[in-house]
Amino acid sequence: MEHVVFLDSGVGGLPYLFHFLERNPGIGATYLADNAYFPYGTKTETQLKAILKENMENYILPLNPLIIVLACNTASVVGLDFLRQTYPEISFVGTVPAIKPAALNSKKRSLGVLATTRTISDPYIDSLYNRYAPGFTLVKCPVDRLVSRIELSRPGVSVKVDDIVQQAKQEFVQGQVDQVVLGCTHFLHVHEELGEYFGPGITLVDSRDGISRRIEHLMNNPQKLDQPAFPKEADPVIPRLIHTGKQKPGPLFQWLIDQKKLVSGEVSNGQ
Repeated sequence: MEHVVFLDSGVGGLPYLFHFLERNPGIGATYLADNAYFPYGTKTETQLKAILKENMENYILPLNPLIIVLACNTASVVGLDFLRQTYPEISFVGTVPAIKPAALNSKKRSLGVLATTRTISDPYIDSLYNRYAPGFTLVKCPVDRLVSRIELSRPGVSVKVDDIVQQAKQEFVQGQVDQVVLGCTHFLHVHEELGEYFGPGITLVDSRDGISRRIEHLMNNPQKLDQPAFPKEADPVIPRLIHTGKQKPGPLFQWLIDQKKLVSGEVSNGQ
């Protein structure tokens, strides 16, 4: 049995995985990189729901996990409710854009969202805005090309972002935005580069803390009556990597395996 499974199309969910394990080093975890269908942000709602169901049936359910984390904003806003309805016996955690904490910390009442086109266009964003930031200015900027650039990046090499997010910066400045929500988990890998490019007047916001706390809440308060007590090892546990594509994951995954921060597990031939 796997304790927690994190799912993303590539490297995007890794910061969420490692943040959770820093707080809970004795919890076993598996990371599923669905590079057969990378990237998720360009898929339609129908396509993405079918992809998520395929991953559940073929790769995740056989692991018999206690908690599944959709470590992808696009997958979460499109498929979280769908998966909860389809698999009511399983506890799911979604990484939804952190509009609530951004609104709480905005002095100018003006927020920005940097995400994929699929996330930006989903009604879920508007529902979060209406719930947590009514009356605020909301500037939504899709930057799909940044996802692929991050996915192919090499460890220790700064990722060029200015050519992709230049238009977004202009819109944020015009809208007097002071809080920018990173609405794609991939973007956490270029947090430093984005922060330097946007400048000191803009604070970048993500949901790592909230996601870790939500997983911990489920660990301590199981939603399912037949869910066993959450097992924990005395020593830190290295998470396991599996992937769905014919090609091996990119250089960042290989570097993490070489550094013993990930263990290469079962590898599927996928599509």
